[in-house]
Amino acid sequence: VLYTPYVKACPPGVTRRVLLELCATHGIEAHEDDIVVERLYDADEILILGTMSGPVAISHLDGRPVGTLGKEGEEEEDHDTAHTTVDNNDNATHHTFRIGPVTQRLQALYQEALVDDKNLFDIFNENGVEEEEQQE
Repeated sequence: VLYTPYVKACPPGVTRRVLLELCATHGIEAHEDDIVVERLYDADEILILGTMSGPVAISHLDGRPVGTLGKEGEEEEDHDTAHTTVDNNDNATHHTFRIGPVTQRLQALYQEALVDDKNLFDIFNENGVEEEEQQE
C-alpha cells in the first residue's frame, strides 16, 4: 500500500499525479492521508519523488533504518542496492541498502511511463494539435 500526504503547503505535482495513476492502473493500492513522522518510523519503505528521478528509496530517517534494514534474523534476498550519502549536520555517511519491492516496482513503472509515446508532449506545439490537423 502506498500512502501519500495530502497536498496542503504546495500545489500538487505532476510526478505525484503520474505515480498515483500508475498505482491505479497496475493494481497498487494508494491513499492520500495525513502522515506524521511517527508513522514513518514504522514504515516498511519510504520514498520521495522527483520529476527526473521518479521514486527514490529512503534508507534512513532521523538516523533510524527504514523497514527491516539492519534488523537481525532478516534473510538475504536479491534486491537492487543503492549507494547513498546521508548528510546530517555536514557529516556524510556512505552505505548500501536494499530497495523495497514496492519502490522497485514504482521505479520500473515510472521509467516505462517516461518513454511511452502517449505521455510525450510536443513543447513546440503549445496547443497539442498535430501539425497535419492544423493544416486542414
